[in-house]
Amino acid sequence: MENKKLIHIIYYVLSFLIPAVIMMGALAGLEVTPFGDNSLAISDGNALYLNYVGYVSKVLKGQEGILYSFTKGLGANMMGSWGWFLLNPLFALFAFTDVTNYMQMYTYISVLSFSLCGLTMYIMLKDFYGHKADNLIFSTAYAMNGFLVANVFQINFFVDIPVLPIMVMGLRRILKGKSPVIYTVALAYGLFMNFYFGFMLCVASLLFFLVYFLIEWKNLENRKTVAIRYVVSSGLAGMMSAIVWLPALLSLRGGRLDQSLTNAITFKENMPFLDIFSKLFIGANSTSELVNGLPNIFVGIFPVFLVILFFMNRSISVSKKKAAVILLVFYLLSFYVTAFNIAMHGGTVTNWFNYRDSFIFCFIVLLIAVEEWQYFADEPRKNIKRALVIFVVASLMVFNKKFDYVSGTMVLLGLAILALIILAFYMHQIDPAKNTVRMLTMVVLVMMCLDQYLNYYFSVKNIMEWGHKETEYQEVVLPVSALVDAVHGYDKSFYRMEVGEQRSGTLGNDPMLYGYYGVSHGGSDDRDFVRLSLSELGVHRFNMRNNYARGVSSATDSLLGLKYLISKDDIQSEKGYEKLVNIGEYSIYKNPYVLPVGMVVNKDIEDVSINIEDVFDNLNNTWSAISGSDEKVFVEEENIDFSSHNITDPITLSSIEAGKIVASRDEKLSLQDSDDSSPVSGDNSSENILPETVSKNADETWATSQEEPENTNYIKFSFTAGRDGAVYSYNRSGMTEDNGSIPHALNYEGYYHKGDEVIGYIPIEGSVITKYLLEEVAGRFRIAYLDEDVLSKMSSMILDRPSTVEKHGGRMLRGTFTAGNDQKLMFTIPYDEGWSLKIDGTEIKPEKVLDVFMAVDATPGEHFFEMKYVPIGLREGAIISSFGLILTITLSLRNVKRR
Repeated sequence: MENKKLIHIIYYVLSFLIPAVIMMGALAGLEVTPFGDNSLAISDGNALYLNYVGYVSKVLKGQEGILYSFTKGLGANMMGSWGWFLLNPLFALFAFTDVTNYMQMYTYISVLSFSLCGLTMYIMLKDFYGHKADNLIFSTAYAMNGFLVANVFQINFFVDIPVLPIMVMGLRRILKGKSPVIYTVALAYGLFMNFYFGFMLCVASLLFFLVYFLIEWKNLENRKTVAIRYVVSSGLAGMMSAIVWLPALLSLRGGRLDQSLTNAITFKENMPFLDIFSKLFIGANSTSELVNGLPNIFVGIFPVFLVILFFMNRSISVSKKKAAVILLVFYLLSFYVTAFNIAMHGGTVTNWFNYRDSFIFCFIVLLIAVEEWQYFADEPRKNIKRALVIFVVASLMVFNKKFDYVSGTMVLLGLAILALIILAFYMHQIDPAKNTVRMLTMVVLVMMCLDQYLNYYFSVKNIMEWGHKETEYQEVVLPVSALVDAVHGYDKSFYRMEVGEQRSGTLGNDPMLYGYYGVSHGGSDDRDFVRLSLSELGVHRFNMRNNYARGVSSATDSLLGLKYLISKDDIQSEKGYEKLVNIGEYSIYKNPYVLPVGMVVNKDIEDVSINIEDVFDNLNNTWSAISGSDEKVFVEEENIDFSSHNITDPITLSSIEAGKIVASRDEKLSLQDSDDSSPVSGDNSSENILPETVSKNADETWATSQEEPENTNYIKFSFTAGRDGAVYSYNRSGMTEDNGSIPHALNYEGYYHKGDEVIGYIPIEGSVITKYLLEEVAGRFRIAYLDEDVLSKMSSMILDRPSTVEKHGGRMLRGTFTAGNDQKLMFTIPYDEGWSLKIDGTEIKPEKVLDVFMAVDATPGEHFFEMKYVPIGLREGAIISSFGLILTITLSLRNVKRR
């Protein structure tokens, strides 16, 4: 008896360790940290998740708030981030890891996550078939399934994958009239940890239940009781997890949630149907597959072979075969048909990394395969031969089609592995003794491990070009984190700061990594009006991302409360900031014009809108309104000459001429929009207003350069500086509210003195510069000088109105201010209904100003204010979860008493 218990424990341990050994062996070969300098922080792993876990680490250390954080953009509700990205218990390990070693911990988290999938799959199989060594074949296959391997860098995807086997185990117990506790807790856990993947678990649960319930209708006893128990248990799971998913969903209003509700329903095909099966082969992965690839459904060569045998096996009931067909077809159709695919993702269109529910398909394939395995040792040879013919023919079809991501060598390797397994099968059938059964099991397990190793190794190798070196990461993080810590130690007040060169590039999530309050953020968990407004105030925006970079002016810095800037560039001449200290290439600069996060402003701010296309105008109007001065911080240059430099004929044009042409064209476009009867022609041109070469909402925008481009077409601009100052350019021709692809809101051209000749270049890669294109660029191109004296004067005017802001905990602000006549208290914090504000103890509802910030009216005199933040839906979610938990405990105790 003791030996049996020990063997059972060994099986559990092996189900966890085998995937870990496979991964560590492959990672060593790929020289991934800790075995080398490569990392698994690939793509979003580097730009997104490394930064997010930095925030989690600081929450666990008590340095950051749970519900709201100023490390997310200008400040944001964190419930969407928790419900979508952050609630993985393994992330707690980052709290015990220095930020310079995050990439190494990233590897360990990935390995642990895969191994947990192996353990939970074994637990389910043990419940279905008992403790058996051959369960390890299929627990390993699930742990190393194609979805996990292809998304090895997406550590936020991992948390719910181990839940699926436990949920299905609990569901099976409900169907057999047993306690629903395991099912309820598993589903609640899945929804709590990640509501996005939790939704997919709910869909799978409903499908599994309906298929079993309908097919086994005649054999089920107490059908009504079983159905009620399932519905109640599922409802309780949803209730217990409501404290996370309800406020998380509501936090996505104005962003991802609204986009989901407006997605068009179309029944077009996503790919040629048979192409799906090309992903069943070893190493069928690539960077292009990550962007817009097919479902990642690899489970190993042998399980697919077993599925073919399953449908040939007469010993398996027709009802089981029907269930298998329904489950497989359902998910295959969800891959194939766009509308079904969107529905399976909760109404969202995935942005890269498609078919995120494909792990469920892998699980279904393995469920079918493990059922066939119970008969495999005694399977008739004719079935083996037929299945082998089908598999070989399918393999040759894939081989012949020559998919870019499928290697012919890998197809042949898969066939070789299958051949060795079949050879072991024939050896067993020659002498069907107990020892040969064990030998067959061991051969299959070893071959499956080899299969999984090869797939993991080559799948990861194929995407390593998007990876990042650990030493490169450390070279940036070590000095920047030290400087951030130095600033925090030096200045304890409430302010923002930024890093001039974001480590995470256009995603701009450095504030979360280092733990400073900034303006940058990129992800699916932010609101559109914040992203858009920041770009209209001069912060770079690219798609769903705001990132601080060169070109953001001191006018923007000061308005948004950026008191310190860490940069490799010498920005003293550009911005006039004081250089404090440096570490290596990076230096800290202090902004002398910075405004507080809470400031007293003129009431004129009510009349200012920044939803226009000119950053210079936005900043001028904003500074004028909040200060009460009519002066301008940006003075535009009007006389700019442009010339195109095609490989063919040059064209010249002045900014004044171009401006007139574009204004006339816009007016005609406006008339055309109101009268669709006929097209409108451009001035002095046979081209239509919207020629094929340039679209009005083009996804192109062009960054300027001071160096003449080589081997490409470009537009040259030149002018004589009319005054001293930092010069910025702004190209409106690429700016649209539709696609939001604006990598450069402003470009810094340099600091010039009056009379200097200024020359710059706009590379136009891939486009022939037509007269129309030159007119569009020149007519919408702006150059302006930042007037540092005016900025200093306006800043002083606002700072002369006393105001203080102190941060208390993660979601409370307190302070004092003195207001005059016709003035408001404004916070450069994004408007959010979750904020409550009291002035002198009286609650006042904030209003939105400048299309993004919060403000309240104030009577003349000195005042005290207090702000608190509670996410919308949190209280309601907590109440629902409490009732759900009480009901679950009550019903569980009743079941125990009955038994």
